[in-house]
Amino acid sequence: MFDVPLYAAARCCLDRFQYFLRDRDGKFSYAFNAVLTGVNVQILLSPPRPPKANAFAER
Repeated sequence: MFDVPLYAAARCCLDRFQYFLRDRDGKFSYAFNAVLTGVNVQILLSPPRPPKANAFAER
């Protein structure tokens, strides 16, 4: 499903993170989500179609 070296790097570097906040864009694949959930990082989605939820991150 996903590359083993990518998963090993994620386990090494992402163990200190608890949450990953992202928008609902389709550029994040199921494999990317599987790697994050595999290292116990909770994925939080922004609300659907709010005008100002991602205003400062986009600048």
